[in-house]
Amino acid sequence: MVAERVGEQIAGTVTDFDGSYLLDLEMGTYDIVVSYVSYARKLIQDFEINATSKTLDILMEGESQTLSEVVVTA
Repeated sequence: MVAERVGEQIAGTVTDFDGSYLLDLEMGTYDIVVSYVSYARKLIQDFEINATSKTLDILMEGESQTLSEVVVTA
């Protein structure tokens, strides 16, 4: 997970085993980019952090890709 402001990466974090995360940001407006292997990338635009604590629950959607051929060599 990455917080950006006008294309500049401000902060990033990873989730724990249960998918929980903490992204410590100063007050302001951010674009939040969330990505995980085999899930569709999610962009949350103009997420505002103000004086009250914010909780953001994000539901990720699975993304599958079909490979046409896999070759294994020894």
